[in-house]
Amino acid sequence: MSVRKAWLWCVLAAVIVAPATLAQDPDEGNDSMVPQGNLPRPKAKNPDPRSGLGPKPGHLAPVDSAPHRLPATLSRADGKPFTCTAMGLVDIATGQILYGNNLSEKMHPASCTKILTTLLALEDVEAGRAKLGDMVIISKAAATTGESGLWLQLGERMSLHDLLVGVMVRSANDASRAVAEYLGRGDAAAFIRRMNQRAVELGAVSTHFVNPHGLHMDLDGNAKGGDDHWTTPYDLLLFTMTAWKYPFFRQLCLMNGEPVSWEQMRVDPRTLKDPKQAPKPHPAYRIIPNRNKLLHRYSECVGVKTGFTKQAGACLVSAAMRGDRAVMAVTMHSTSGQDRWEEAEALLRFGLDQFHSVSLVKAGQSVQEVPVTGGLEASVPAISSEDVTVVWPRATEAPRPVFSVQKQVEAPLPLGLPLGTMLLKMPSGEVRQVGLTAGREVGRAGLLLGPWAMWLLFGLTAVGVVCYGAIAETHRRRGHLLASSGRTIDPRWTGAGQWQSGARTGLEGVADGSD
Repeated sequence: MSVRKAWLWCVLAAVIVAPATLAQDPDEGNDSMVPQGNLPRPKAKNPDPRSGLGPKPGHLAPVDSAPHRLPATLSRADGKPFTCTAMGLVDIATGQILYGNNLSEKMHPASCTKILTTLLALEDVEAGRAKLGDMVIISKAAATTGESGLWLQLGERMSLHDLLVGVMVRSANDASRAVAEYLGRGDAAAFIRRMNQRAVELGAVSTHFVNPHGLHMDLDGNAKGGDDHWTTPYDLLLFTMTAWKYPFFRQLCLMNGEPVSWEQMRVDPRTLKDPKQAPKPHPAYRIIPNRNKLLHRYSECVGVKTGFTKQAGACLVSAAMRGDRAVMAVTMHSTSGQDRWEEAEALLRFGLDQFHSVSLVKAGQSVQEVPVTGGLEASVPAISSEDVTVVWPRATEAPRPVFSVQKQVEAPLPLGLPLGTMLLKMPSGEVRQVGLTAGREVGRAGLLLGPWAMWLLFGLTAVGVVCYGAIAETHRRRGHLLASSGRTIDPRWTGAGQWQSGARTGLEGVADGSD
């Protein structure tokens, strides 16, 4: 074979394989899709069983509650310093921020943008506005969206389910554009407006997106427009914590080698000016590898999403689970992909190794008795209005709650009446307040059981004693008068104020008036 022919064969091979490797993140390696032949579509691999486990996300604590000082026990396994510009760590079940650095800094998120794109899709499915089985027709704008993708073609159809696999697992930009157009009823700009509106609703007030995929460009492909595409590490955690409640989202985070459809292109040659221009059909399906290499190098990792552009650097939202605890981390603008993996793993291990969950009180548990005046009961239990579980450093003693409760309350008391608060000082220094309420209803007591009952009883007793004394004194004087007049004192009268029962005197005639 001549040198010229060999060179031509090399060029042809490069053209054939180019679509699978174009514009890859150099730090994420060669993880291109593996095309398959015209075989029956294989069954999807069962996602890791951890994807069906909790814990469900808690409410994300305020950004200013994050401890900012780098703990001495937080370090990379390779001993190198952290390169990321911003990072944060949160406990998923409680929403407690365990560490944060520059969480409010506005930054380019790259493909971590796709977390919010997927969240809106799952919310539409939950609300009945879309179904995962809906077939989406690929537009020209979606088919021509570059860099990492599923290499969709104009007119191809793919289910929303498979597109979301492309969005989260492959980080496909063309699939993200197709999802945005479908859920935006053909208008990707309308979907972007929804993304920004939803971000505000979630409390992510420092987010502004101009596309659904994170490339540094606007919807028209203008690179300058990408300057207006930004968010913060805290907002990314907020989006991910919200999406984490969806089992399908957690499954997407763990999928690797997932087969998705690749519809055979059926183009009528008569509609083409040149029949030779008819696109060749793709294989029947393709295998989607997961770009998140942390899943392979760290066994406790359960997600979530990678991102890389020149402007954003290497970004990663990650999560790990051990037993019934799960933590989530964000690292942004790491120097390289290798640094990104090292830094995310260090954060996740730090959260699982150095902290543990401490249950301080359960919702409805009585923590103190509050005295009640004027009630049918002498006291009422002050109960916690919520479960109180804190994530606390293993090296220090768990906090002791401080109660601020009313000293006394007056009946009647309805169930749930606020009685005070329980105060907890968190590791960050913030003071968390938990409401305490009346654990049961206490009615007002009646007159005989009310606050005047003791005085009334005392008064009646005093009147009885006085009356009894007056009667005794009257009988005593009557005895003296009878004795002075020579009459016999009724022997039933003892003289001590008491009568002898059943005594016979022989003076019964006095009763009928005889002398």
